[in-house]
Amino acid sequence: PIAGIIHRPFTGETAVGIPEMGIWPYKFTVSNVLRSKMKSKRLIICKYTHNDTTKSYIKTNCPKYDQLALEGGCGNNVLLLMENEADAFLHPDAANTHKWHTCAIEAIILALGGDFTQTD
Repeated sequence: PIAGIIHRPFTGETAVGIPEMGIWPYKFTVSNVLRSKMKSKRLIICKYTHNDTTKSYIKTNCPKYDQLALEGGCGNNVLLLMENEADAFLHPDAANTHKWHTCAIEAIILALGGDFTQTD
């Protein structure tokens, strides 16, 4: 991706990211996740695609997390990562995930030096 923009319409928070160039946040602060003193490990699952099978799989295979949150909107979930409100964002419904769900967040995550992967 060339660039990405994520916006929270009700708060006016916006993030613009260009891979290999950087991130420009507006009306919020990007936390330094690497130097965080946050001790709990929080995973986020997109609430519109979660199901009991996914939650059960995560509880069995990801034992090092403290909290599993169900949040809406891919962009909102990436902003939660940027604000150090979560450690990972999982979108487990590959069949219903389209490029328009991920193109902006991929650019933002790459601009932050993060990794954007698929499990298949």
